Amino acid sequence: TILCLLVGPLLGNVAIYFINRLPKRLSIFSLNPHCQSCKHPHSFLQLILFSSIRCVYCKHSFPFRNICVLFATTFLLISYLSEWSVVFLNHQFFIFMFNCIIIFYTDLEYCFIHFYQNIFLIFCGFYFASENLVIFTILLHSFSVFIVLILFRKIFNTIYKRDTMGLGDIFLLIAIAANWALPICLGTLYFGSIIAVMCNLSLKGFKNISSLQQIPFGPYLIVGFLISFFYLDVFIDLLIN
Repeated sequence: TILCLLVGPLLGNVAIYFINRLPKRLSIFSLNPHCQSCKHPHSFLQLILFSSIRCVYCKHSFPFRNICVLFATTFLLISYLSEWSVVFLNHQFFIFMFNCIIIFYTDLEYCFIHFYQNIFLIFCGFYFASENLVIFTILLHSFSVFIVLILFRKIFNTIYKRDTMGLGDIFLLIAIAANWALPICLGTLYFGSIIAVMCNLSLKGFKNISSLQQIPFGPYLIVGFLISFFYLDVFIDLLIN
């Protein structure tokens, strides 16, 4: 646990680094980080160890989001390394959720899901599927999700004369199908859609919140994935019984 408390924030700072750079299409290999307030450059060591909460030079506080990311990565690492966890040493879940933390905040703040990050998750799913000898099933599930979602997107875009579902969300669902098969993907879409409808209906009650300020679909999909991953079997049993 002590190791997780030390290493978890380090992973969180790495996630914050990607969150800050990917939506702006900045190179992740060009290490020229600096404070957005005083413009003072930070070394890579400062970036990883100290600069996620407050600038060490001007003491400017960074977004509360950074604290949430640090807690999320620390909890993820504890779940990954703790024997009591249901995802103990599940490498696939750890890699997938670390990327989901990044996707959650890039889409929430910038309405942006990096295409290559989704492709990385899809190929990770294919790799683990080949290791588990289920690659053909996973390929079929992923291709089916791709065809159906692209078709529905085309139909609804034609009906409503606007973009009804972003390609980033579609490829995120394909990544979920590639990693966790079709039932989890369908559960993700189901639970994510319900939560999105409920949240957007509640937000409509606030007159000072416009439609442009409402939450994009990606974060809902990630929350829906977590519900589906851990509780889909329970939900199905309740429906059957």
